[in-house]
Amino acid sequence: MSSTPETSESTLRVAPPMEPKEPIVVPTPPGFRFAPCVSLSPIGVLPPLVYEPTQHAMQIALPSKLMGNFELFPCAEVLVHEVPDQSALLVYGMWPGPVADSAIDKVKWMLGIDEDLGLFHHLCERDRDLKWVAEHKVGRMLRSPTVFEDLVKIVIVTQRRKQAREICEKLCTAFGPPTMLARHGFPEASKLASAKMSELVDDLGLGPLGKMSWKLSVCCAEGRPSPETLRRVRPSVTAALCADDEALFDDLVGEELAWQERLTDLLLTLPGFGIRAVPPMLRLLGCHDLVELHHAALTMFATRYPPRRKRKKKATSHAPEHGHAHDHDHDHEGECSQEVVERMLKRLDGFAIYRSLAQSLLLLPPERSA
Repeated sequence: MSSTPETSESTLRVAPPMEPKEPIVVPTPPGFRFAPCVSLSPIGVLPPLVYEPTQHAMQIALPSKLMGNFELFPCAEVLVHEVPDQSALLVYGMWPGPVADSAIDKVKWMLGIDEDLGLFHHLCERDRDLKWVAEHKVGRMLRSPTVFEDLVKIVIVTQRRKQAREICEKLCTAFGPPTMLARHGFPEASKLASAKMSELVDDLGLGPLGKMSWKLSVCCAEGRPSPETLRRVRPSVTAALCADDEALFDDLVGEELAWQERLTDLLLTLPGFGIRAVPPMLRLLGCHDLVELHHAALTMFATRYPPRRKRKKKATSHAPEHGHAHDHDHDHEGECSQEVVERMLKRLDGFAIYRSLAQSLLLLPPERSA
């Protein structure tokens, strides 16, 4: 499920102080913190992002094209500090103005600052295992500044989780734009698409993953789809509830589910996206309804949340015939899997359009939900 790829302590470093020295102050929702965003993110902290938890700091590389700033440098970097016990972030590295405003918008998207989770937190208050989510206002997750970067990283993490950091570092170094701090940002779709497939497959040693990533880049570079069009700021369902407008609430929920269904169908057409990659990518896009039903998710749920009553074994009149024991075991395993699916869906049923988000929180390793 949602687990952060391996990180090396030696790579957790923050750049020297940036100019201007005076930061831009960005208000955050009450209780906002970096750590839960990182823990809940299906891609975690991967290059070119740098996160230093002890300093409450995150260094972010932002493609200048996102901010309409083509002349100065291909990739800007900002240093973001959270202020302990305060609902604010301090963003260093930008002079106030239109470019900074655009950069701040990207930072807010990456951290889900503007995401409406009021209804979700209300629903968590009623769940015995997720009361802490409501209490600490958890549910936002770390994203990349661009949807394309998220698409590629989801494929990498899904295919080769343990090597994800190394692979992203290779992609940035080989194809990424230089930053103002002499590092490299994440490569754009057009840059990877214009490379030879063999450069990813053979030169970088990515094998089938390199081929998959190259094909994904070609699709995105050709606008099939244009990645940024997959982003959508959902209207506030909490506001509809507070206004006691039941018709508006039903319309917003119906609209959200229809949008998520369209996104699911589209993602399934992309190289590298199947039943394991689509749900976490949807969460990064702010869509939280599609539950993960693959074997690993079911096994984790069954282990973490066993049935309160032991399942009765079916009585048999005689032992299975010789040669059919394996078939009997397979059928039993299928029955058990179906029972786990039913239990898990029943457990998530009360979370409305947030079933996937609730599932990812329920399946967090204990040390990451502390």
